Amino acid sequence: MQVRATVIVGTYPGLDRETRLGKQREAQKYGMKISCIERLIPTLKFVLNLPGANEQIDGFGTLIRNMDAADIRTLSYSWTPDDDWQRTTIEAIERGGVSKTVFNLEDFDAAKLPTDTGFALPESHQGKTADAFCENL
Repeated sequence: MQVRATVIVGTYPGLDRETRLGKQREAQKYGMKISCIERLIPTLKFVLNLPGANEQIDGFGTLIRNMDAADIRTLSYSWTPDDDWQRTTIEAIERGGVSKTVFNLEDFDAAKLPTDTGFALPESHQGKTADAFCENL
C-alpha cells in the first residue's frame, strides 16, 4: 500500500466499461479503490463547439455511467481549450535532486495549441458551450 493510501485517482480509461471495471478490480487487489477520474478526458470538441461535439458529450455520459458501475463518484474535468497544457516539462529538478513537473509560460509554444483561441474561449462561446453540454448530458 502506498503510504497507507486507500483511494487513488485514475486517468481517463476510454469508454469500455470492462476496462474501467478491470482497473477498479486491480486497485482493490492492493486494498485501494479508484475514487476519481481525471486528466485527458476528450472535451475539446464540446468546449469549443467544434464538429463532433455531440459525440463527445455522448461519450462523457458513457464515462459517467461506467464510473457509476465501478462505484467511482468523482469526475474532475477541465473546461479549458486544451486539457493538459499545464506542464511544460516533466524533467525539472527540485532541491535534493527530486524530479517534478513545471509550467513556465516562457517555455510554452503557443503554436502547439490545437486551436487558435489561445488560453481562453472566445467571448462568443463563453457560457454557451457549458449550457449546451449540461442540456445534452
